[in-house]
Amino acid sequence: MLIFGFTNQINATDNEELNGLWEMISSEWEEFLNILGITESNEDTGDDKEVNPEKSEKISSPQNDSTSSINLVVKKVIDSALDAAEYMGKETKKRLDKSYPTDPNRNYNLDDYPEETPQINPNNKENDNASNYHEQTATENVVVTKKNDLAKNECVASQRNSHLKFKGVPIDGTLETFVKGMINVGFKLNSMENREANLSGDFAGFKDCEVYVFTLHNKNLVSRILVEFQNQDQWKYLLSDYTELKEMLTEKYGKPSSCIEKCPRNYDGREESDNMKLFDLRSGECKYTSTFSSPKGEVILSMEHGSLYYFVSLIYKDKINSEDVKKHAIDDL
Repeated sequence: MLIFGFTNQINATDNEELNGLWEMISSEWEEFLNILGITESNEDTGDDKEVNPEKSEKISSPQNDSTSSINLVVKKVIDSALDAAEYMGKETKKRLDKSYPTDPNRNYNLDDYPEETPQINPNNKENDNASNYHEQTATENVVVTKKNDLAKNECVASQRNSHLKFKGVPIDGTLETFVKGMINVGFKLNSMENREANLSGDFAGFKDCEVYVFTLHNKNLVSRILVEFQNQDQWKYLLSDYTELKEMLTEKYGKPSSCIEKCPRNYDGREESDNMKLFDLRSGECKYTSTFSSPKGEVILSMEHGSLYYFVSLIYKDKINSEDVKKHAIDDL
């Protein structure tokens, strides 16, 4: 029955007021059963309720005065049950209001009650230790990340610093990247094709120099720079360019690691001796070349010639990328 199901919930609580309501309901219910002549069976045996025939007949008779007593008892039982239900409802609402304070002007649903998260007690040393631990861990992670980034940047910077430089630009990277660096320092791009580039501009105090940029045959990696200085048609001007550049390179890199400066003939100060030197330079009998070595590569200064002209040239060979050139050449064999 509804009353028994409801009273089972009441029995489950320790509240004194509810227990009092329950005792009142139980008493009134027993009185009601006595009027009906019904005795409850033993729940353990499961026997059926017994009905007193004499009382049953009195109850069934319309003239029996006990009808008013029955109505009164039933009313008391129902009122007591309603009072208990109302009390239970108020208690439930109090618990909900305590757990989830509500706004009387708002309709609430399940979405308004998110899963509770544990609150940290500021006076709890364990919570302080846990908070400090997480903050310290987060700080350590940030420090480690910054150290890794710094190490990575230092590694990249170290690699760039390990390359020979031309006009302050490392001889490394793709042709496009290197050419962009040359343009940024004032050179003009004339052409770029077949993984080679030609630029022009001033260099080392000399006007209108031609610069050629070369990459590996099988890889877009800059490895060698060739600079051609102004054309000369007289030996004295050609020798002046060579001597001036040699002095500057010696000041920067030290004495040449190798130097060949010779002409085979004894010109004896003859007027035609300058023309003869140019002729011997073209034939290969006369040779002027100095090599300056550094841990990052080599710079080779030499006198060269074209079909109708003569000039001084500089070749910059980056050590790391030149070794890569050699490796590729060996792989071709």
